[in-house]
Amino acid sequence: MVLTDRLSKYVQLEAMTSMTAEACAERFKECWWRFRGFPEYIISDRGSDWVGQFWATLCRIVGIEQRLSTAYHPQSDGGTERANQEVQAILRTFIAFDQFDWPDHLAACQLALNGRDSSVTGMSPNSLLLGYEVNAVQRVEAPTPSATTGKGRAVAFAQRLREGTELAQAAIAFAQQRLEEESNSHRRPAERFQVGDKVWLSLRYIKSPRPSKKLDWVTAKYTVVAVPTPLTVTLDVPRGTHPTFHVDLVERAATDPLPSQALTNTEPGPLLVEDEDGVPQEEYIVEEILAAKNARGQGKRRNVLVKWAGHDQPTWEPLENLQETKVLADYEQK
Repeated sequence: MVLTDRLSKYVQLEAMTSMTAEACAERFKECWWRFRGFPEYIISDRGSDWVGQFWATLCRIVGIEQRLSTAYHPQSDGGTERANQEVQAILRTFIAFDQFDWPDHLAACQLALNGRDSSVTGMSPNSLLLGYEVNAVQRVEAPTPSATTGKGRAVAFAQRLREGTELAQAAIAFAQQRLEEESNSHRRPAERFQVGDKVWLSLRYIKSPRPSKKLDWVTAKYTVVAVPTPLTVTLDVPRGTHPTFHVDLVERAATDPLPSQALTNTEPGPLLVEDEDGVPQEEYIVEEILAAKNARGQGKRRNVLVKWAGHDQPTWEPLENLQETKVLADYEQK
């Protein structure tokens, strides 16, 4: 679990065996509340635990404002997202092959993260939060010949602390440079949208509550109904889905392409199927799988050619979108 103080940029790292809301609340009490009390607000993603009854009720009772990041765009919680990436990059330099020892290195990782100067504040998180710089291991005597003596074990212990801290600091510098290069290579100017614009929405993060034989289209066209900020749009999505999305997940739809232009996104026409209340709902139903192939340039990932009910043109879809469906089982038995 990664906790980040938004003002000082202080990072608290906790090894967790369970990430339920109850388990996180207990650990928060021990590692944060006992020293600093409750914050004014907590920013989290929209995971089921964080939008559930326990966490929402707890925040309301203790007076914490619950802020949720933009749907399926963790970068909205920028400080924690950057800390997560840096922690992962640092731990890769420490952990053994079996990856079981990563909790042993969180202390050195946290010390290194909180000891470096922030590009935003110009000071280290330790200095801002504590008022002084934390004294890491500065000098270690040469190891004694016998590691079985008390002095030898103490020197060896201190040596491990120093080596761990130095390795973490070097890993941070490398991770920051790599993350900055990757971010700059993928960054593009945010497109400005207006109410009424038609956009394609990526549905790769949205789960459908419908039976497994029915599959939502990979991309769907919606209308912008509000623009809360320059980086977010609110769409007319079905009920049950948070309607506000980051602009990275939408693409402007061509409204009047030339006859010779090929559309970048096409979708089969939906079928109208009545739900339990008798209300017509648009649904995309898979009729059968016609073929399968390995996706070029994507390792072992496979795509399947899907025949849609009510639509003549089949389309290639990722195999994982049809896992545990009857049509996939029927195809594999052929």
